[in-house]
Amino acid sequence: MPLFKKRASRKMVEEAVVHHEQKNLQKAKELFEKAIATYDKNHEAHLLYGDLLKDLNEMKAAENEYNRAIEIKPDFAEAHGALGELLHRLGRIYEAEKAYKRSIELKPHYVNSSLNLATLYQDLAAFESMKKVYREVLPYIEDENLKKRIEDKLRF
Repeated sequence: MPLFKKRASRKMVEEAVVHHEQKNLQKAKELFEKAIATYDKNHEAHLLYGDLLKDLNEMKAAENEYNRAIEIKPDFAEAHGALGELLHRLGRIYEAEKAYKRSIELKPHYVNSSLNLATLYQDLAAFESMKKVYREVLPYIEDENLKKRIEDKLRF
């Protein structure tokens, strides 16, 4: 029975993601809730539902979903990174820094979390820390325009 529930939950998540991308947010929310009710241990469902809740400006609920994803799968780098983004947005800087660092620890050179951590350091005017993060992640950035912008920041 659990395998059936996992597959059913995964299918609902896939459909919810499509609705989220199409900005049909209420339908996406219903599908995520149904997917989680079907199989609560679907860590990706919790992460993606958290993303939707963040888009709906339901920040506390989004934080809860990210934390649930981490509870289910403690080594889920993407969930730690998403939690960091949310906390940063909420001004909870030191918690955000901790979440970003954990994400990078789990997935070294994770570009998204690394760039967000560098931005956090820039916001704090901790420019040497920002540059250190940029230097570490630069070789892993594929987007040439982004790479050039970062190289320009490293010159100053």
